Amino acid sequence: MRIQTEIVDGVVIITLSGRAEPGTANELAATVHRLLDDGHREFVLSLERVEYIDSAERGEIVRVYTDVSRRGGKLRLEGLNQRIRELLGVSKLTGFFDVSVDPFPNPINPRLDDVYWKLVIAAGSLVVLILGLVLWGRH
Repeated sequence: MRIQTEIVDGVVIITLSGRAEPGTANELAATVHRLLDDGHREFVLSLERVEYIDSAERGEIVRVYTDVSRRGGKLRLEGLNQRIRELLGVSKLTGFFDVSVDPFPNPINPRLDDVYWKLVIAAGSLVVLILGLVLWGRH
């Protein structure tokens, strides 16, 4: 499994992709612990490019989630496909994690999603208004 990290607006986005390989779970924990040591406290674990997680990886995600919580941070899972949601449900883990079921999550700043769209709509309206005034002024 491949692990990519990106920091956007103070939120660490960890994207997993591919299939499980031996040792990947430990690599995830090492990555998160390094970022915690660097002072980061907000994490999004994106699983949208993962087809399946085995029991070892589920256990490692629980451990990482617990470690982040103990250090005052937050970890949210995003992009879970139906199979992974079912596996978490069977394992009784769906209530344990903060899980986003939105198929198109906004990882840039999940807490400001509503504000983001309001700004986009306001900016678009302003552009339309200015264009209308410019075109009206030509007549």
